[in-house]
Amino acid sequence: MRVFKSAALVCAWIGLGYLAWVSIMPIGSRPHLFDEIPDISRFLGWFVITSAFAIAYPRSLGRVLLAMSVAIVMLEATQYLEVTRHGRIHDAVVKVAGAAVAVVLALAYLAMARRRAPVQDHS
Repeated sequence: MRVFKSAALVCAWIGLGYLAWVSIMPIGSRPHLFDEIPDISRFLGWFVITSAFAIAYPRSLGRVLLAMSVAIVMLEATQYLEVTRHGRIHDAVVKVAGAAVAVVLALAYLAMARRRAPVQDHS
């Protein structure tokens, strides 16, 4: 399990770096996934990265969601530094929703895992 958490941590930080990079690069240079419905790629990108952080830090899910939300807002704001980009509140809301769903699912999984864990006899 420790190796799995370590792998999730590495993937999470690499993924966060990638999302930061594509958020501030010129619009023509970034990958175009789900161009017909861009909210899908916004939601999924932050859902996946937040899921990786949730696996790596299962005892700090509130902090994970807070950190992802702050990162999202900051990256949307930095888009104003690039001429071809524009930060939008709608985009930030969709991204935060992806992060929030990841944390809610992690909380649900942890609650189910606790219920299924064998009860230890302390007698």
